[in-house]
Amino acid sequence: MCENGVQLSKKYWVGHGNNSGLIKSVLKQRYWWQNASEESFESDCDFIWTAWKKNKHIEFLAKAFDEHKIKLEKQPKTEEEDI
Repeated sequence: MCENGVQLSKKYWVGHGNNSGLIKSVLKQRYWWQNASEESFESDCDFIWTAWKKNKHIEFLAKAFDEHKIKLEKQPKTEEEDI
């Protein structure tokens, strides 16, 4: 679903274990969440639930955090932030 070029739905992937049945049940009740076809942030997953930490996800999130942090550092400070 899109409105004015803005994505209204979110994609999720739920792996086995770690209360996966509960998580799937909750997400299925929310119309804006769609089950993704693969477990990958690169394929536009907004939420991934797994039983184990996976290095590929941790590395992706660390890189995304660093990129976001750099963007925030480049923004000009407001007067309130200087106080």
